Amino acid sequence: MMQDQLEEKKNQQQNVQSSQNEPLLKEENEDCHTAKNDSQCSTTSSCCRFRWVGVVIMSIVVLFFFSFLLYLVIPSPSKTVRNFFYALMNENYPVAYSYIAKDYKKSRGALDKFSSDYDTAVRSGTRTRAIRVIENQKTKEKNQRIIVVEIDVFYQGSLVTSVGAYLCERIPGDGWKIVENVTTEYNKNQAQKLVPQQ
Repeated sequence: MMQDQLEEKKNQQQNVQSSQNEPLLKEENEDCHTAKNDSQCSTTSSCCRFRWVGVVIMSIVVLFFFSFLLYLVIPSPSKTVRNFFYALMNENYPVAYSYIAKDYKKSRGALDKFSSDYDTAVRSGTRTRAIRVIENQKTKEKNQRIIVVEIDVFYQGSLVTSVGAYLCERIPGDGWKIVENVTTEYNKNQAQKLVPQQ
């Protein structure tokens, strides 16, 4: 019996406390709902604080979304090289060939030869697994860049990582295209940097 009385008293105290807090919550909600604009919103109102947090989060999401759209739409030399290798990985040789400039196509041969060369490599077990752009170098020419990539290739039963360097040029009306494989020159320059200067 005594325990029942104690429990009843405890419940009454909790009810009194919650009824005392109700006007505060009601007041905060009224502040938030009656505010015509954010300048009338009380800075102590939790509802208004949550509104600001929501606005900030939505702004970040919208900014990220538009940045991603711009990334997809705006061409770049890095994307050109990356997309070239993605097309090769998917054995979509006509698309890969489209990322090569006309002059470079002459050295690579016609689309049939280009496709046949890569298809032969794939059939013999050589497959590109991944590509990472590791450097985007400026050149003396304003409309050219050297894109350096690491390429993971499955070759003769082993995964091998190699480095490739490709000269890209912004061609008017055609966008960024690969104009030359400059891996040999890039490797020579890297080796010279390693030689101690006397």
